[in-house]
Amino acid sequence: MCFLFYRGQAGKKTNIEDETSSVIERHLELINEKLNNMLTKSDTRFLKQIIKDTISEQKEDVFKQLMHRIEIRTRERSNEPSKRNPDS
Repeated sequence: MCFLFYRGQAGKKTNIEDETSSVIERHLELINEKLNNMLTKSDTRFLKQIIKDTISEQKEDVFKQLMHRIEIRTRERSNEPSKRNPDS
């Protein structure tokens, strides 16, 4: 349905439906811009899982590095001459 509005004596026609739809389109664009920055529940679950996995991997890496250092220090100490019994 198209509504026409006649303005003044010049008989210029302004299409009210077009003006209304353009206003609605602008509002929808604004709403869309705001919603683009939102996360859904499934997005947050996914991000939480990624964070948990990343932290777990980092813990494993740190633990491996720590174990490696302990092994190196243990070997170094076992190769050192004993300071308690210098005769041995």
